Formats: sequence, C-alpha cells, structure tokens
Amino acid sequence: MPKKVSVKPILELRAAGISMRKIETLMHVSRHTISAIYKAADTHSISWDNIKDFDEDKVYKMLFPPTPKTSIFEEVDYVYIHSELKKKQE
Repeated sequence: MPKKVSVKPILELRAAGISMRKIETLMHVSRHTISAIYKAADTHSISWDNIKDFDEDKVYKMLFPPTPKTSIFEEVDYVYIHSELKKKQE
C-alpha cells in the first residue's frame, strides 16, 4: 500500500456492516485499498472490537508491520577495491 490511509474508520464501517463500495464513496479511497486493509485485518485477526481504543498509528503498524530493508546486492568491499586500485598505480 503506497499511501498511508486512515484504517480505523474503514474497520469501523466494516464492523457496522457498510459495503465496500459505500466505504469507497465515504472515505474517498479505492476498493483495492479497502480490500488490502480487509485482507490484512483478516490475516492478523484484527477486528474493530480489538482496536477501537488504539491510536491510528498503532493500528496501522498492526495491520502493516514495517519490513526490514534488505538489499539484493552484495556489500561492497571498499578495502579490497582500494588495494586493487593502489596496485595499478604502482
């Protein structure tokens, strides 16, 4: 989900039985975003009753926990590169 949206109102409307299309209209978010929130809530077993007393940031982190940044590239060995470049100068 590229843009952070308010997830608590969406979960509250879901608990009230409001349809996804109606939530889309009320909250001005796409059905794809709403679907992603529903899927994350179902995956983590989160319902409105569980999170109604939590603040927005905590709920968002519960639904979409931050992922550690990993690189697909190998770490550069600058000492080795420096030693190889030094050899060429000699």
